[in-house]
Order: sequence, then C-alpha cells, then structure tokens
Amino acid sequence: MKKETSIEALILKSTPFKENKLILQLFCKEMGPISAIVNTKKTAYLSSMMHIEGSVKKGRGDLFTLTEPHIINAYPNLREDFGRLQLANKIITSLQKTLVPARAVPALFILTKNTLKALTKESNEKALYSCFLLKLLLFEGLLPLHPEDMNKEFSEEEKDHYLTLATAKNFESLLELKMTASLVHTIENYTQETLPM
Repeated sequence: MKKETSIEALILKSTPFKENKLILQLFCKEMGPISAIVNTKKTAYLSSMMHIEGSVKKGRGDLFTLTEPHIINAYPNLREDFGRLQLANKIITSLQKTLVPARAVPALFILTKNTLKALTKESNEKALYSCFLLKLLLFEGLLPLHPEDMNKEFSEEEKDHYLTLATAKNFESLLELKMTASLVHTIENYTQETLPM
C-alpha cells in the first residue's frame, strides 16, 4: 500500500477532469510543486488561490491523489476586488516560473501564503505585490543589491522604496509607502525579463 503524506498547499490551478474530478496544480510546503487528482463528490469546492491541507499519495506517473482536503483560507476578499485578484494572479504566474518539480521551498511557500493573506486585508496592495516580486527574485539569486544595477532609471525616493521593499521583514512596514506607477511598472518588467520562461 502506498504511503500517504500530509501536506499544506496553495492551489495554483484547478482543471475539471472527467466527471466529479479535478486535477490540481499544488505548491506544497513539504514537497514543492505537484499535480494531484481529487474526487469532488467527497470534498468542498476547490479552486485556484486557496490555501488547503490534506493528504496525498503517489498515483500513476507524476500524479498524486489528494484525500481529505480541508480549506484553511479561500481568500474570499481577493475574489471580491478585481484589482487585488489581478495582482494575486500575477503573483501566482511569477511564482510558477521559478518552481522546480520535487524541490521543496518552505520559505517561498510561506512568503506566497502570507502575501496572499495580506492582499485580502492590507491597504497598500501595490507595495505588497512589488515586495513579493523583489523577494522572489532575491530568493532565486536574481535581484541586484542596488537599484542602479537593474539598468533602470530611478528617482531618489524610488531607490529608497526599492530597498525598503526588498528588505522588508514584515508587511506593516510597507503600508505607508507611496508607490509610484513607474516604480511598480519597472519592478514588474524587470521580474518578467529576469525570470525563466
């Protein structure tokens, strides 16, 4: 009999499969990214951008079977605000570019989970989004230590904000930052140019 493993995961993508089944792309704290099939007759509604826990066991090939999933956080406020939902989708898309099968990255899991949670309640969503992108690049070893090294033009205030965003220890320190559209755009473009496709 195949061994079950307890997991905590974020659902990155949910795809209907046959009748009463879903194939979920999961980012697990313990296992990294995996694909799992779940029987929807026996579970609550599951969709992308949900924080869940459950058990998985190896199935055929690379596909796992998810049993007894329990929703920890469905981030309902994200789904009620289109702007925040767009930012959450961009976070998931950027994250997926860095994930490697069978590579557990608990620190990145915690950063993503906490950023999605903060996006549901904090007021400065552009700062949260920009902070996530810079920390993702930093985690991957792709972030220049100084904004000048990005070969982009920054005002002095934007340079200060860049360093604050990249080195923030908590989200509360970001709430008062006045984010310029140009700084958000530069960070977003740099992330898209830098991350592997």
